[in-house]
Amino acid sequence: MRMGEFVAAQGPAPRQVREDAVSASEIFVTQKQLPLYGICYSKAHLPRLVKAGVFPQPVALSPNRRAWRLSDLLAWKASRRPIPGAERAPLIEDARS
Repeated sequence: MRMGEFVAAQGPAPRQVREDAVSASEIFVTQKQLPLYGICYSKAHLPRLVKAGVFPQPVALSPNRRAWRLSDLLAWKASRRPIPGAERAPLIEDARS
């Protein structure tokens, strides 16, 4: 029996789920999508904000892919003081309603 036939006969290996695995129902926002939610920080500045504890911690979706939970971003935006005289930029969530 060849190795490929042996593996096929056994079926796929069971997936191990990490304890800190993310829920399938969560919505994630990548760095490129942040401006759609009114968050316009540079790629270099975001890690400084995260390190300072001022911005939510990203989630590792894969070894080279990071994103933020939408719920964390919305909570962070809600906790910020509004700028006097500035209008709030419409969010994608507002457009859906």
